[in-house]
Amino acid sequence: MFLGIWVGVRFASSTGWLKEVVGFCNVVPDLMMAMTLQLLVIWVYKRTGVLLANVMTIEQEEAVLLPILVLFILPFVYVVRLVSHLTYAELSKEYVLLAKAKGIPRSAILNRHVLRNVLPQVRAHLPQLVSAMIGSMIVVEQWMNVNGVGWFILHKFEITPLLTYPVLVNSLFLLVILFMCLYGLMRLAFSLIVRGVAHD
Repeated sequence: MFLGIWVGVRFASSTGWLKEVVGFCNVVPDLMMAMTLQLLVIWVYKRTGVLLANVMTIEQEEAVLLPILVLFILPFVYVVRLVSHLTYAELSKEYVLLAKAKGIPRSAILNRHVLRNVLPQVRAHLPQLVSAMIGSMIVVEQWMNVNGVGWFILHKFEITPLLTYPVLVNSLFLLVILFMCLYGLMRLAFSLIVRGVAHD
């Protein structure tokens, strides 16, 4: 999240192919992102003979790097795009133009003024971000055959007609606990960022 906010602020007024790539990645579904990375690893392996990462968990060969990479890219791109959009809108406001007219350096304007006004708006999007992360996690775990929380919810219980309702309730309860833990950690990290910006 720290990296996403920093990159988003820097991307606000930039143009170029990198910003277009980030914008494109924001609309790519998580399953397609996972498939694309898997195909890229296979292509590199066929060309060079070097296996960068396991593309799927098979018996003793755990896929670790690729699921982590997919679960990092999707929220990162979302935060970059959100912060970039909000910062761009903030840069056109009168107090920024006044600060530029006074000769205040651009980095000081971004860090001391713009970021303080952008962060509360980003905080409002945290529940949506956490929900997207959990959904992506379950999809990626199933696609790459990783034994994680999604696997536990979908496969660990032996679902029979008598156990269907308790399994469903326990699974939903587990997802709520996971959501609250992730949301709490992100709020804590976010409060540290806000405190750092406030004391700057």
